[in-house]
Amino acid sequence: MNLWCPSGALFHSVHLLCVSNQYAIGPFPPEMQKACENFRGAAAEECSGTNWDIYFAGVLRGNMRCPAGSTFDTKLNACTDDLFSYGPFTAVQVEECRRLNWAYVCETMRWPLAVLRGENAPPAAPPKIHDDGPKIDLGNIRGLSGKLLAYYSNPTNYKSVHSQVMKWFGTTQNACVAFMSTALRNVGLQVPRALNSQGYNISTWTAAFSDYLQHSLGWQRIDRLADLRAGDVVFTLDLDGSRRVPAHVFLFAGWKDTHSTLAQVIDNQGFLHTRDLLGTQGNFTPFQYALRPRE
Repeated sequence: MNLWCPSGALFHSVHLLCVSNQYAIGPFPPEMQKACENFRGAAAEECSGTNWDIYFAGVLRGNMRCPAGSTFDTKLNACTDDLFSYGPFTAVQVEECRRLNWAYVCETMRWPLAVLRGENAPPAAPPKIHDDGPKIDLGNIRGLSGKLLAYYSNPTNYKSVHSQVMKWFGTTQNACVAFMSTALRNVGLQVPRALNSQGYNISTWTAAFSDYLQHSLGWQRIDRLADLRAGDVVFTLDLDGSRRVPAHVFLFAGWKDTHSTLAQVIDNQGFLHTRDLLGTQGNFTPFQYALRPRE
């Protein structure tokens, strides 16, 4: 059977997963996520990530035909549960998925059952547009940072980014890099969409995106919250604490007020909303570092 894995990944014949570098590519069934939580004693957020350590994922998956928590559906020719089907899928299935306009969903290991039933992708939901903070002062921001901030803090431009991401990525879930890289392309910085860094796509994977900005473009790294300024691209601490793969990336648009660590941010979760950069208020991963283009 000709099984398909994303660019830069290979099929692991022992663990029956697509793998790239040290990671197995998900998302994974809820039963595997629950086993992850039980093993690590972690919150649900930590085990719902898209990519896990190869050997850890292999143990939790098991060596049966389908990953734990799913069974093989002969009509759909795939491993399924009540809501999703799980890959690796065949090259023919991936080609049909793309024909039905499911976009980036086709490159993941978890598809809605509607894909294999031959249903077209639903139209994109309108982006969340809300402003829960003071107006942004653009007067002191120069260079590419200022250009990016001025562009992305305009709701019309945010809607345009949302529309573009939906056309090539297909979803707003796990799309923080897709949003940020698209916004940068729209202000003239040609972040490649197809180029991989160490096996991961620069425009869809936080670690590859960060590596490209720092080492290919020479962006400055900011490690202190006190040094943040509007227009910085912020990366948050990864979920397992290893500091290898940031959990999230967003544009820092300024502080909500001067007496807290509540920031105004713009990302795939919505336009200009509040986020606690220490991660103590709400379900947020905390600030790890920011990157800033050199002027």
